[in-house]
Amino acid sequence: MKNILFRILLVLIALPILIIAALFFPQHHFSLIAAFVLLFSLGAGIELAKILDPRLSAPQAASIAILAILPGLCIHGIGLFLPASALELLGIASLIIAVLIGYYLISFTFPRSLEELPVNFLTFKTRLFSLVYLSFPSAIILTFLTIPLHAGQVILWFCMIVFANDSAAWLFGITMGKHRGFIKVSPNKSLEGFIAGLLGSTAAALLGPVIFSFIPANWPVLAGLGLVCGFTGIVGDLFESALKRTAGVKDSGKIIPGRGGFLDSFDSILFSALPFLIALLLLKIL
Repeated sequence: MKNILFRILLVLIALPILIIAALFFPQHHFSLIAAFVLLFSLGAGIELAKILDPRLSAPQAASIAILAILPGLCIHGIGLFLPASALELLGIASLIIAVLIGYYLISFTFPRSLEELPVNFLTFKTRLFSLVYLSFPSAIILTFLTIPLHAGQVILWFCMIVFANDSAAWLFGITMGKHRGFIKVSPNKSLEGFIAGLLGSTAAALLGPVIFSFIPANWPVLAGLGLVCGFTGIVGDLFESALKRTAGVKDSGKIIPGRGGFLDSFDSILFSALPFLIALLLLKIL
């Protein structure tokens, strides 16, 4: 019951802050929202590094996380001073990620001694995984903030779809969930919650043109967006559950009451960023 109350309280606090930031603080490509994205990415990166490699000290985990948010930080900074489109900025982020991967590959391939290889390999896997799992999706989210005219509304719509999925799955799961245990990495998840999550994200996607006039009423694309984002959001949550079970931890952290860590609150968003980007391209919003 305590976790439920904390979760409801968190929504009541976070939702108005998000709406206010998206609608009333567009300055510098929504730098306020960008700061929250980068903060969550940094916190999630530290937690992820510790999950993947428990031997890491806090400074070592932080150094890996800082490199993981570097692409997003760079493109947000570049977007403030150069007239680049969202896709151009995403291309720059991809280039930075490719350079970092190349650097990690060279560092692993040319060790100072052969005895270092086992330890270096674990560090290499952690860094590489952080880039693919965290850096690229975070960069995608930050590019949404550079969309001309409607960036704030796009972010709100994206959050509506992801949070509707998460909230519907959670609410119907705890109130009506009877068929549990079919997902091994998260046995408390129910079939009813899974279906409710898909329906919630689909409803939020279809509400887009109703709430925001700039969104085309392309119903097949919108329905597909809701279903795909709903599915990827659920997979993102389950994927993180698999990571935590592998590491033998219940939550990625304890900083957010009722939710756990940064990564626990960011997992669905990370997996949904790419399909949402594709939908924006199909709807000619991006």
